[in-house]
Amino acid sequence: MVEDGLRTQLGREVPPQDEIALDAQVQFPAEPGQYILRLDMVHEFVVWFHWKGSLVYDVSVTVETAAPDYAAEWLDYDAPLRLTAGESGYAYIEIRNTGTKSWPKSGDDAVSMGYRWLDSQGVEVSVPGYQTWPLPKVVDPGDTAVLHNVEFVAPDAPASYLLVWDLVQGGDWLSEKGVAVLEQPMQVVAGEYAVEWEALEPWPAQVSPGA
Repeated sequence: MVEDGLRTQLGREVPPQDEIALDAQVQFPAEPGQYILRLDMVHEFVVWFHWKGSLVYDVSVTVETAAPDYAAEWLDYDAPLRLTAGESGYAYIEIRNTGTKSWPKSGDDAVSMGYRWLDSQGVEVSVPGYQTWPLPKVVDPGDTAVLHNVEFVAPDAPASYLLVWDLVQGGDWLSEKGVAVLEQPMQVVAGEYAVEWEALEPWPAQVSPGA
């Protein structure tokens, strides 16, 4: 509660039975919540008018948390939950811009769709052929982007992973600015025909014919 708020100067003398229109200066509380804003006249260092029976003006005000510059809501997602090691999958993604800044489609500050793989220890795993995908349009605050057939490449080693979808701007993940990500547990399996070779002993540098 703020008992003694900002003052708004009248700007001129107001005779009895006269009226004046003002743009009141108001400073709202720092914490979000439901408040009562009370306007009252004051004779500075002497008296608040309501102490003498004058009417005040009360209005209910909701103070909300300010929207961040960058924020996102993941609306829909469809992609396989199981991939063969090293192969590609394709995702359908719907995402809404819930921040206050637009997501440019092109230019140095363009926002694109990216992904990364985390192993069971939460360590990022690099994959060959990784790339980000441009948004289909400029996404203004409150607008939605729909991406079809977004390709993602599975790691080479079969294992359980976490696939993390994230927005990218200027080479940086927007999740580093507090933007929500989409996480999907994934199973990467070995191919139907796959083999791993290991030489137990090095081959000799020279061999005899027919040996």
